Amino acid sequence: MAAFLSPSADLWRLGLVYLLAIVLLTLAIIDLEHRRLPNSLVVVVLVLALGLALAEDRSFMDMMRGAGIMLAAALILRFIGVLLLSKPGVGWGDIKLAGAVGLGIGAGEWPVFLAVLALSLALLLVVFARRKPVSLAAQVPIGPAMCAAAFAVFV
Repeated sequence: MAAFLSPSADLWRLGLVYLLAIVLLTLAIIDLEHRRLPNSLVVVVLVLALGLALAEDRSFMDMMRGAGIMLAAALILRFIGVLLLSKPGVGWGDIKLAGAVGLGIGAGEWPVFLAVLALSLALLLVVFARRKPVSLAAQVPIGPAMCAAAFAVFV
């Protein structure tokens, strides 16, 4: 009973992770169904990721570097898509989600995030290829893979 009256930092972190899991799952489903990531839910991810970063005593500079790295990577993917396919590689919702997640994971965890993201994207391509042939220009939602990678890093 005492743990509920004065919750430890671990209990707060666990609660934030559960809430984040719910929001990330919701975002993944919406992106699969409608090919969009609502700003309102991306803002919730931002707030929860910030809460997790503060719970882990991340410095302000580490949070800013993480957000900057993730935003830069997402913007580069967007412009590579424009150059190679004449359409954006990722959408603005994906870019905003990358920034929110980057803020929470900081500069040290982004390689793990990118590795899980690559695996998740490969699985998504396999699933979409079973439905119909997938070309490079096909619209495969990146949001669900990004949500899976974010969850893997935050847990």
